[in-house]
Amino acid sequence: MEGWKVYFDETAQEIVDEFAMRYGIESIYQAMTHFQCLATKYMCVGVPAVMSTLFSNINAFYAHTTASAAVSAGDRFAASNFGKQKFIDVLDTLHTELRKDLQNYRANFPSSNKAKLEDLKFTVDILTNIVFFRMKVQEVVNPPRGAQVVRECASECLRITYKELFDNCYDLYQRDFQSDEGKEGAVTQEMKGPRLDSLSFWDKLITLIVAAIEEDKLSYAPVLNQFPNDFNIALLSAEVMWTLFSIDMKNALEDHASIRRCKSADYINLHFKIKWLYQKFIIDVPIFKPQVPSYPSWFEPFVLQWLAENDDISLEYLRSAYERDKKDGFLLNSEHALFSSSVVDIFTQLNQCLDVIKKLECPDPKIVGRYMTKFSKVHTWQDGVVRV
Repeated sequence: MEGWKVYFDETAQEIVDEFAMRYGIESIYQAMTHFQCLATKYMCVGVPAVMSTLFSNINAFYAHTTASAAVSAGDRFAASNFGKQKFIDVLDTLHTELRKDLQNYRANFPSSNKAKLEDLKFTVDILTNIVFFRMKVQEVVNPPRGAQVVRECASECLRITYKELFDNCYDLYQRDFQSDEGKEGAVTQEMKGPRLDSLSFWDKLITLIVAAIEEDKLSYAPVLNQFPNDFNIALLSAEVMWTLFSIDMKNALEDHASIRRCKSADYINLHFKIKWLYQKFIIDVPIFKPQVPSYPSWFEPFVLQWLAENDDISLEYLRSAYERDKKDGFLLNSEHALFSSSVVDIFTQLNQCLDVIKKLECPDPKIVGRYMTKFSKVHTWQDGVVRV
């Protein structure tokens, strides 16, 4: 007997076969009945694999007719003893339930459980089989494609994941990335969320987002690989996470720009972390490839503030150097040099500032132009007064 027609252990199968032979029960009726029963237990470990194989053979029975057959797949299905509408109802209910479970695939098919990851793979196969059945057997015109259904479900799950990361950022970060020794004391609920006097929330959120994208890439992509030309869970994860993060980060920085309670250096550090996130995970996402990334514009006010502060630091440095050189009689740096040692220090400090701007690697030439204009303003020292 073909393997897919064996539903029970040896003794029970013999009883079923004897009963079917005596009463003329067709094998396809048995298969559809067994599929209906399994559909009520599809979330049990290992069941999706059995259902996928069983449904593939049900599809083959109805859809793969011979060239000489005068009866269409739809007519053969309509003549089924199981009942056409009865089986359609089973599939419709199953399709709805599978969609719901895929919309929260992280919870229902955790990456830490290899058996459940296998179930996820076969769950998608079942959805694909349902699409095939609707198209070839039911002869439905343009049913939703499997890749489209899985993409919609995965997108919803990713939106749920981002919301969970955002709403529980502090606790999740403490659980997954903070050692017991490094944990803080009592923290209020207000301190756990985004604040105007700190950027630590966003730093933690980026870490959690990266972990989620990596999980999709390493754990879920190998099992959600049925549609290589239409669907890539790793790229979709990056796309959805970045889209939602961009909205929240942009709005938060707009609020920060009006108050400025954090140090400008903290904004620069966050700028670098977001640049790293974009270049490592987002830059290859198809929808973002032709676009100039918008994140540098979020930080422009803070970079300009940092440059202004560095101007003040440089000018103070210049004053001190001038007074020191004046006191020392403007001694040369060496017998071959035409300037004092403080001149070297001043230009070193200025070059370090310029190096930071270059390392930001801003992809927007207009913003770069404004940074360089700000940096290039010439400061002169005349009669003990700084002039710009």
